[in-house]
Amino acid sequence: MVDSTDLGINTTADITSTITDAQNVLTTARNNINTASQNYATDSQKARPYVDDFQIGFTCLIVLIILLIAGISLIYRNVKDSCRNLGSVFLIYGAIEFAGVLIIKNIANAQIARSNIPQAFNNIPGMALNAIVSPLQTISLVCLIGGITLIVVSFLYLGQKPAKAT
Repeated sequence: MVDSTDLGINTTADITSTITDAQNVLTTARNNINTASQNYATDSQKARPYVDDFQIGFTCLIVLIILLIAGISLIYRNVKDSCRNLGSVFLIYGAIEFAGVLIIKNIANAQIARSNIPQAFNNIPGMALNAIVSPLQTISLVCLIGGITLIVVSFLYLGQKPAKAT
C-alpha cells in the first residue's frame, strides 16, 4: 500500500502548503500574462503609425518608379525606343526577382516545416517570412507587369507624323 510518506509528503500541512504555493505561482503567472497582454496592446498602438508610414512610403516608391519611367520617356523624346529599353529592363528584373522570391519562399517554408518548433509558436516563422517576402513579391510583380506594359506600348505607339508641307 502507498501512503503519503512514500511520496515524500509527511503531513497534511505539507499538502496544504504545496497547494497554496501552486496557487500563488498560478496567480503570479496569470498576472504576468495580463501585464504582457496590456504591454502588447500598448506597444502595438505605438508601432502602428510607423507601420502606416512604411506602407505609405512603399506606395510612394511604386509611384516614383512610374513617374521616373514617364520622365525618362519624355526627356529621351523617343517613346518607342525608351519604352522598349525600359520595358525590357523592368521585365527581366521583375521576372528574376519574382522567381527568386518564390524559390526563397518555398525553401524557407520547407525549412520551417522540418524544424521542431513548439506548437504554441508554430505560426510565427511563417508570418515573419510572409511579412518580409510580401513587399518584395509586390514590387517584383509591379516591375514585371510594368515591363510588359512598356514593351506593349513600344509596339503600339504610333508616334508623331511629320507635318505636311504646304
